[in-house]
Amino acid sequence: MIIYKGTPMIETKRLNLRKMEMNDANRMFDYIFSDHRVMDNLIKGPHKSTSETINRLTEITSQYESDKFCYWGIGVKECGELIGTIDLYNINEDTENCEVGYDIGFS
Repeated sequence: MIIYKGTPMIETKRLNLRKMEMNDANRMFDYIFSDHRVMDNLIKGPHKSTSETINRLTEITSQYESDKFCYWGIGVKECGELIGTIDLYNINEDTENCEVGYDIGFS
């Protein structure tokens, strides 16, 4: 049986995994969602405008109320700068397996 915890803050030695916020839109657009090297393997491809990123973040943040929604922003602990995202999806309750998606921006 899966016990869902949603998107809790997770800390490692170097990183913080945290819920995304709407004020992350510019950073996410500039560093990740508009970069074809990061996004070209996705069906929709890279975002062409910050409004696409704002729409995506609106979708993400509106789902945080669900304990079954697991989507984090990956931030560097030292400076707090977001470098990517990671999420769990296609969760199969029978097998307790899921898929993991992530994207990390180029530096």
